[in-house]
Amino acid sequence: MKIEPVELKGMRARLVPLEEAHIPALYATGHDEELWTYSALKATTLEEMSHLVHTFLQDQRRGEALPFAIIDLADQQIVGCTQLHSISQEHRHGEIGKTWLSPHTWGTHLNTECKYLLLRHCFETLAMLRVQFRTDGRNVRSQRAVERLGAVREGVLRHNWVLPNGYVRDTIYYSILLEEWPACKHHVDGMLRSAFKDLM
Repeated sequence: MKIEPVELKGMRARLVPLEEAHIPALYATGHDEELWTYSALKATTLEEMSHLVHTFLQDQRRGEALPFAIIDLADQQIVGCTQLHSISQEHRHGEIGKTWLSPHTWGTHLNTECKYLLLRHCFETLAMLRVQFRTDGRNVRSQRAVERLGAVREGVLRHNWVLPNGYVRDTIYYSILLEEWPACKHHVDGMLRSAFKDLM
C-alpha cells in the first residue's frame, strides 16, 4: 500500500488532506461540547484543536493515518474532520474514525458519503483486506450510521477506554472485509444517489 495524501470527492462531500491552515475553520465548526460527548478526543478550545491537528499530521508522517478536512460542497465550507487511521501495511487493514461534523450537517447523508469515499479508497486503491469502525456503546446514532454501510458488528470491548471526562466506556467494533465491499458499495451507492438525486 502506498499511503499518501489524496483528495476524495463525492456528490456532496470533498475530503481534502488535512493542513495546519485548517485549524481555525475546524475550531469554528468543532468547538461545540456536544460533538465530543462520546469521543476519546476533545477539542473545545483553539489550543486543543491545534494540538489535535498536529497529532493527526504526525501520525500521517509516520504512515499510520490519512487525515482529512471535510468540505460541504453545498456551501464550500469546512464542516468537520475524518480520517483513515491505525493503518497496518503489513496486515493490510485500517480504521475509519476520529470524525466530527458540524451539527447542521447531521441527517444529510454527508457523513455516510465521507465513509463511502474512504471505504472506496481503502478497498479499491489501497487494496486493504479489512476496514474497521468503533463506537461508544452509548452512541446509538453512530452505530446506526455504521450499520447503514453494511458493516458487521463484531463485539464489545468492555471498559476499554477512559474518556477525557473520566467516563469509562464500552467500545463496539464493526468491520467490512474486502470480499464484502462489492455488496456494501452497491447498497451505499444506491442510498447516496437517492439522497443526492438533486445534485446529479
